[in-house]
Amino acid sequence: MDERKAKKMLGVALLRLLVSITPDDVNDLKAGGCADEAKVLLEALHRVHVKWQGMRPVDPRVYVSIGIRLIQLEAALRGE
Repeated sequence: MDERKAKKMLGVALLRLLVSITPDDVNDLKAGGCADEAKVLLEALHRVHVKWQGMRPVDPRVYVSIGIRLIQLEAALRGE
């Protein structure tokens, strides 16, 4: 697999993963006593997002969609 295709696949995989996690899921994790674990998960996903961005070029639409979802999930973790 060439590098360009691998970059695209990483972005799509990350987006699929983030779309499958909802703010309600984060709230359920917090209610179940797993707020620390949810925080670790979101921090790891954020690091993957940053690493993927550094690969350049990335699809800007996918990049923005991932960023928006991360913001939504992090806001749910903070209780906003």
